[in-house]
Amino acid sequence: MDSQDPEKHYRGTSVGRTLIATLDELPAIPPQLAEKIRLHFDRELLLALRSARVMRKRMNFRARCHTYRFYDDRWLFVLQDVKIKTDRGKSIRSDRISVNAISTGLEEGRRGKADVKSKAAARSKAKSTWS
Repeated sequence: MDSQDPEKHYRGTSVGRTLIATLDELPAIPPQLAEKIRLHFDRELLLALRSARVMRKRMNFRARCHTYRFYDDRWLFVLQDVKIKTDRGKSIRSDRISVNAISTGLEEGRRGKADVKSKAAARSKAKSTWS
């Protein structure tokens, strides 16, 4: 998995690994076509997950955070003794869960607007101190 391409992040999921293993096992598919299929998978899965954001699925969980890291614009959390409750009331338990969260780029637009407002506020504050 390439750490520089967030689009290729989903190749590390069970669905992505299965696709790659299947493409490797089929000798009739040339390597160029297999790469096109992988790129199509990356693009379509990313689009599907971005459009699914509107659905607003919720869950509550309680866990102990064993490890957390931030690198390459990604968060990694390793949780232990996890108790999850879905929005439909279903309870799920797990000894250990790893959460890998990457930036979709949507936050940058929001951050940019906030930065513009804060810069404007800082300028007006600076003007008032010099007046």
